Amino acid sequence: MTAADCGAYSVAIEVKAELTAEALERWQLDTYRAIAAGCEQQRQRYYDTLSGWPGNRKKLPSWACAKQCARNYAGI
Repeated sequence: MTAADCGAYSVAIEVKAELTAEALERWQLDTYRAIAAGCEQQRQRYYDTLSGWPGNRKKLPSWACAKQCARNYAGI
């Protein structure tokens, strides 16, 4: 058999996927947690810088409530 004896071949593959409600909810929670963690890091960095300035040594607000709400929603 030589290359001249071979014809052209093609293959078509079709994949069907469906997102389950559980997978969507897991993705939403993971995404929310990642965004909230990044926001908390930025907030903490900002407040760390701000609290170092004279006259700004008072207690700064925390995100404890938002964190607890996320934990409650996630069932943690």
